[in-house]
Amino acid sequence: LALYGFMCEWLQVPDNRSLLYRFLDLKARAIRWYEKPAEAYFVTQRDRLDALMPSEEDADTAVDAVAAVARFLAEEVDRVEAAIFSMPEKGHYLPSLFAGEAASGGGSDTCGPMVLDD
Repeated sequence: LALYGFMCEWLQVPDNRSLLYRFLDLKARAIRWYEKPAEAYFVTQRDRLDALMPSEEDADTAVDAVAAVARFLAEEVDRVEAAIFSMPEKGHYLPSLFAGEAASGGGSDTCGPMVLDD
């Protein structure tokens, strides 16, 4: 409950809501454009995000967890924006951020349609 309360307080700040929205919007675009490799990347990031959450209801831990989530989201927004809006390497369309996921079974950067509708 302590973490829930701090997250609700965090979400009351417009800049924090905007950050969360940007993260979710970038995630949706990346998955729409790059499909399986992007999905695999965001599954990995979800695991990292889950690891930031405390397993106990300690108020001090909850405050630290909320701050860590904010840092995580800000870093991910910057990282994903840079990756999906940069020119790809010659001969590839898949951003290098997702290439590791493609190599580990998340897909290939040379197959499937590339949909650019936004």
